[in-house]
Amino acid sequence: MRLPAQTLEEVVQDALIQCLEDERQWIKLIEAEDLTSTDYQRIGDQVTRLRSALSEKQASSKRDAFRSLIYEISVAPGELAITYSKGAFNCSDVDQRGTPGYVQRIPFQSRRRGIETKIILGGNFQSTPKVDQHLIDAVSRSFAWWCLISTGEGWTVQQIADQEKIDASDVTRFFPLAFLAPDIVEAILLGSQPPDLSLEKIKKMGRLPIEWEQQRTLLGF
Repeated sequence: MRLPAQTLEEVVQDALIQCLEDERQWIKLIEAEDLTSTDYQRIGDQVTRLRSALSEKQASSKRDAFRSLIYEISVAPGELAITYSKGAFNCSDVDQRGTPGYVQRIPFQSRRRGIETKIILGGNFQSTPKVDQHLIDAVSRSFAWWCLISTGEGWTVQQIADQEKIDASDVTRFFPLAFLAPDIVEAILLGSQPPDLSLEKIKKMGRLPIEWEQQRTLLGF
């Protein structure tokens, strides 16, 4: 399977950052026993430096971090394999740079949208769920709007907009969130929605379809 170079770089960068943010993951990369507290502190400092470098905008910093961490990358259908360099954290007196070490296998899904290929990491390496309170509030608010309009008390879109102190166009735009598929609502409440799904993204989409299957496709489920 071939991925565009920029897409692959972004996916690998996300995977590395997720790994370095999770002590249970990066401890596997060390492959060393009987670490002293001094060793552990030194390695922790190195992890922090590498994580910071990967998050920087400066290309040279990212490139140096990639070279320090990675021995080899391979891509197969539905799986990204990152072979880390044994010398990434300098855990041994022996220079192990350029020696293959721990292999991290990461399931992923690819979604084609027009000319763009979107890669979503998944499986056991998935970062912890991230609850988006703005998204939850929008879904809850839209359902409340539906209740106001459907009760027959004469509420209009403009009245709701006036009460919420927002534009009527925003009420119209977010109103279909009241009719999201139950599994989509559940995922949003649990924080397990696609990583790139946000209120801002929904706002740019225009009106959401009512059909549940179309919703899942459009929102990346």
